[in-house]
Amino acid sequence: FKHLAAITLREMVASTGKRGDGRTTTEVRPISIKMSPLPPQVHGSVLFTRGETQALGTATLGGDAMAQRFENLDGEGNKRFYL
Repeated sequence: FKHLAAITLREMVASTGKRGDGRTTTEVRPISIKMSPLPPQVHGSVLFTRGETQALGTATLGGDAMAQRFENLDGEGNKRFYL
């Protein structure tokens, strides 16, 4: 069913030039950006909204004692920057 729906939608867009929500293939929904929606303890935060989709991005810096420790095939390490 998913494959048939994808093919049908693709054919509809190709023949009419409009997407399912009525936008043309060259129209992009506007994006809104809200800076620092979180408290200042988070060193950086941003909220992106486009249509009904939202993404919250955060960045936090910490000292060496608070670094995230990791282990991979190259060995061990740590990082202080989180995104």
